[in-house]
Amino acid sequence: MIQLASETVHWDKPISIQPTPRDAGDAVSDEDLTAGLLKPPLKWAGGKRWLVPHVRPLWEPFRQRRYVEPFCGGLALPLNFIPAHAVLNDMNAHLINFYRQVQDGLRMEIPTVNDSVLYYQHRDTFNALIREGRAQSKTAAELFYYLNRTGYNGLCRFNKKGGFNVPFGKYTTIHYAPDFYAYQSALAPWMFSAGDFAQIDLDSGDFIYADPPYDVPFVQYSQTGFTWEDQVRLAEWLARHRGPVVLSNQATERICALYERLGFTLMKLPAPRRISCNGDRTPAIEVLAIPGHHVVNGCVSTLDSRCRDEECLVLIFPLTPHPSPTQAGRGALLRALLAPLPEFGEGPGVGSKRLDTPPLNRIRRPRSRVLR
Repeated sequence: MIQLASETVHWDKPISIQPTPRDAGDAVSDEDLTAGLLKPPLKWAGGKRWLVPHVRPLWEPFRQRRYVEPFCGGLALPLNFIPAHAVLNDMNAHLINFYRQVQDGLRMEIPTVNDSVLYYQHRDTFNALIREGRAQSKTAAELFYYLNRTGYNGLCRFNKKGGFNVPFGKYTTIHYAPDFYAYQSALAPWMFSAGDFAQIDLDSGDFIYADPPYDVPFVQYSQTGFTWEDQVRLAEWLARHRGPVVLSNQATERICALYERLGFTLMKLPAPRRISCNGDRTPAIEVLAIPGHHVVNGCVSTLDSRCRDEECLVLIFPLTPHPSPTQAGRGALLRALLAPLPEFGEGPGVGSKRLDTPPLNRIRRPRSRVLR
């Protein structure tokens, strides 16, 4: 086992995670809510439901702490973890308005039909509300949901004037939720905010999961976008946090170099593509990192030219004064973090098959430490 702050993490204990997907509008019992079986109500590019079994072992020891997401997106992780206290922020104000309306008991009253004529009528109405300063209304939230479910590949894209410009989708059948009452009690205790990540008032013990827009040309998920300067700002902001941090991002060469320079340790693992503009569902690669070790084995490797055009996942915890885990404990930790979900067809689930663990001579200390 390894001691982290005041909590003890038993990495060698077996972990069993078997989430059940549900559609928005399905009946959800109190037991389901406690187990974290709510499926995100929105389609969201780069959704992270597949990361739940990888991040859960890192979250569980800190579940009594406040959970913070600077880029909450589709809420894949919090809807599985159901934290008692959470601060969920996003720079997309329309997304946050939708979640706030769900907290108030959102019920769909606009027509919801998979029809191109209706789609463009609703899109025009939504953009008119934006121009008129009424984007934070209940009607705007209903329209946002409809456009998200009906638009092309579930994309959320805005032009520089702030207008939603995603074209009509190509879905044959769409299940539209009549209401979001099943989500109301889960979201009730959470605080939602819209704006820059740096505005979040952090406590030193907060558990942060950050999944910013990827370091790619397309970053118009909001009117302001997300530039390279913002990526650097975020990395330095996360490095200064004294509590546990989890980060995921596209593993471009400069992203890898940025986080390695700040003392983060990186590993890679396959990531499924969920939304693609060209229909490509080829698995991407994410990088998984545990402070204090570089692991090199199979799909897990140190940073090199292969980082280009891949995704990365970075897990950061305070480095000192924690003792190093035993070889057996480290192996159990790696198996828990690298085992994918069976429901996505990506191999064995957590606890269903033992994965090979790297020998001790393949593990080394990082070249730098997390900034304080």
